[in-house]
Amino acid sequence: KFIAPEERNLAAVGLDIGFEKNRRAAAERARDTGKPSLTKSIQLVQDNKKMPGFLMLIPVYETRNTPPTITERREALLGWVYAPFIGANFLDGLTQISKGHLGFAVYDGPDINKDNLIYATEDTNSNSLPSDSITETSHLKIAGQEWTIFWFTTSEFTPPSDRYTSTLLGIFGM
Repeated sequence: KFIAPEERNLAAVGLDIGFEKNRRAAAERARDTGKPSLTKSIQLVQDNKKMPGFLMLIPVYETRNTPPTITERREALLGWVYAPFIGANFLDGLTQISKGHLGFAVYDGPDINKDNLIYATEDTNSNSLPSDSITETSHLKIAGQEWTIFWFTTSEFTPPSDRYTSTLLGIFGM
C-alpha cells in the first residue's frame, strides 16, 4: 500500500506481495511465526537489470505485542513492513573488506547451483581458481532461509606468517 522512496519504487506501488509463491511463502511464514522472514531469491519489480534479490518481511499486528498463537497472529495481522534488497548491492561491500584476498559466491538454498546464485565476486569461477586456492563451503540460516556460501582464496592471498614460522615448523617436523 505504501512504499518509500516512491519515485525509485513506482513499479512496486500497489503490488500484492502474494502474487508470487516465494513472496507469499515468506509473508505467511513471517505472519505465522511473528518473526522476520526472507524470501527465496526473486526478481524485484523495481530492478530494471533483473538481478537476483530478496525481500525481508516483518509482520505488523494490531496488538502491542506479538500474539502468542498462530490463530491470534493471523487474526491480528495488519500487514508487513518489508525491505527489498538486490543481492549485488547488499553483498558487494564485503569485497572491500577482503582487499582482494578472498572471493565468495552466495547461493539461495543448501546447494551450489548456478541457477540459485544471488551474488558472486568477479573472480568466482572454480575453473579459474589458483591451484593452491583454499576453499570452504558454509551454510547460513537467516530469517527462515538457508544460503550456501562458497569461499576461496585468490592469487592475491598471502597466508599470515612471520620469518620464524617456517623454521620452527621445519624443526618440529623433523
